[in-house]
Amino acid sequence: MEHTKLIPITKPKIPQKSIQELLEVLDSGMLVYGQVAKEVEEQLAKYINITHFALLNSGTSTLHAALLAENIGVGDEVIVPAFSYVATANVVELVGATPVFCDIKLETCNIDAGKIDNLITDRTRAIIPVHEFGLPAELDRIMEIAEKNNLIVIEDAACALGAQIRKQHVGSFGHYGSFSFHPRKNITSGEGGGLVVREYLKYKTVQEILNHGWSENKTLERAGYNYRLSDIQAALLKGQLPNLEKDLAERTKQAQVYKDQLKSEDFLVQSIDSNYHHAYQSFHVVVNSAQFNFEDFESYMRQSGVQVNYGAQCIPNEGYYRKKYNDNISLRYPNALMARKNGFVLPLYPGLSETEQSTVIHAVNNFFK
Repeated sequence: MEHTKLIPITKPKIPQKSIQELLEVLDSGMLVYGQVAKEVEEQLAKYINITHFALLNSGTSTLHAALLAENIGVGDEVIVPAFSYVATANVVELVGATPVFCDIKLETCNIDAGKIDNLITDRTRAIIPVHEFGLPAELDRIMEIAEKNNLIVIEDAACALGAQIRKQHVGSFGHYGSFSFHPRKNITSGEGGGLVVREYLKYKTVQEILNHGWSENKTLERAGYNYRLSDIQAALLKGQLPNLEKDLAERTKQAQVYKDQLKSEDFLVQSIDSNYHHAYQSFHVVVNSAQFNFEDFESYMRQSGVQVNYGAQCIPNEGYYRKKYNDNISLRYPNALMARKNGFVLPLYPGLSETEQSTVIHAVNNFFK
């Protein structure tokens, strides 16, 4: 019999400070983009150690704005990982360009940088590496490839606020760095996103794109979007930022408990380079067994009082992309397909109790016994 109340995949941690900040915004009457959002932009820029940071209304909007700022569109190609959330490829479609899928490494679930060179053509304009589940992608190699071929790098760091390579924050390596503040992320505004922009003039372009096309001089420079984040949402972020490092440490501790206590020899968990710091937005497992059936596992876990979910999509195998591009999925993207079919994420979030995590571990080990 299924439990009526499950241990959830995630549970946003909204501190009292966020609620107080929110009430102050509501009391001020200034609900749209304003002073609070500007303060949060400054705080996040300082945290990531960059200069130009813009808040937008979703992580998807940040990726879209970056592509628009680079005038990437019809006739262009953008290399994206075959395993990610569909938004990574959707934004490429939305500007009229073509997503070119690259398989992942199964041991990291990140784009296989060794396969990028063979995908570059004279139409390639950009690469969007994803730091999947909070683990940094191979940015050294990706940036080297991009510089050699004059390509733009847009880091999809939706899951990776706080992740680092040699103590440098992801999102600050590429020309753009995209973050999400969806409820499953390390801090949340309900919906929301942030964009690091390396060059000042491109940053100004992004500011126009997100604000209907208006420049800071109040002249209309383009047909833009309403991609602004409200002060209501920014207030939620502001109250969470002081606890971010503490919460990241708690996520890391929980991930280590899973690594230490999950027993199956068939489990593949993300391998971490010694120079990398994982942000652990999720704890992801790939089951290296042809007998694994996710639906059976999910049903068993629900009966045990635990919510689980698959990690991300094999995007070229999803209906729209499968019909449009008709790729040979199993031949071209075997690792992405494996990660989707045999992968799952377990509950991990600040506030998950030791008892709750023990319940999760006991149920997983029992299923795979």
